[in-house]
Amino acid sequence: MGSIFLVLFLILALPFSHVFAQTADLAEEGGKEMPDEREGSGIELPPAPERIIPPTPTRKDREQDLERLKKLHEKRWQDEKHSTGPTSPLAQQFTEEATKKRPQLFYIQTSLALPYVIASGQREKYTVEPGIHLSFAWKGQKDIYTRHTYYGFRFASFSGSGVYDGTPGRYSFLYFGPSIGFGKVGKHTEVIEQESKKAVTAHEVKERSISYWETGWSLLAGIALQSRIGQIDPTSEAPGDDLNTTKTPKLDGIGLWGEASYFFVFLGALGVNLNIGVQEGKGKHFAWLGVGVSGWY
Repeated sequence: MGSIFLVLFLILALPFSHVFAQTADLAEEGGKEMPDEREGSGIELPPAPERIIPPTPTRKDREQDLERLKKLHEKRWQDEKHSTGPTSPLAQQFTEEATKKRPQLFYIQTSLALPYVIASGQREKYTVEPGIHLSFAWKGQKDIYTRHTYYGFRFASFSGSGVYDGTPGRYSFLYFGPSIGFGKVGKHTEVIEQESKKAVTAHEVKERSISYWETGWSLLAGIALQSRIGQIDPTSEAPGDDLNTTKTPKLDGIGLWGEASYFFVFLGALGVNLNIGVQEGKGKHFAWLGVGVSGWY
């Protein structure tokens, strides 16, 4: 039985024997070295190139390279900054508001004042509490050394306690009256021109002329009338003057006052103001620091 299988295997393997023989011949030929056809042909190989050593960069070369890279970076930044691609609607709205021409002919401001009082004469132990000051003004048409004149009106309240002629009590004063002064708000034309000269492109010239925040100042003064409300112990006799309630406004001494303000105006319409001022009264003098908000039109 085993001999039968061996005979069948030899019969089946016989057709593939010549394939194994050809494979062995190819393997022997592949192991032989191929003759160099260029040997004896008279062809000369080109000489090897000389080795070139690059020069060592100097400090000046490095500085020039840095300057060139800096200019490329600035140009790329300018192109991206002034690209005409889409921007956010909020940024466009802010730009439109900032570039609007606002005459700023009128402003109104309200401030929280932190006052201090100095009393003399029959007044003793006077104290004063924080109060509210309100003022508004119109800008005059005539410029005085690039500054505008302002005409307006002002209200200032002062409340506190004290002893007048030996009688303790509380007082509440309201000073009001016209005001006049001068000031300036916004970028001056010369400043815009100087900044525009530093610009590189027309886009940058326009951008430097846009200011979301403007600053300004004013000096105002005037003479104020006084309306007074007083409060004392009902059992005490009326001492008169500061602790009495007046039926009609009147001058309190000279009534002279003055105030200096510094403004930070956003988009030419809304501002934050810092104030310092003094108010003269009969036998009493008020001074204050204030902070508040303002509106411009």
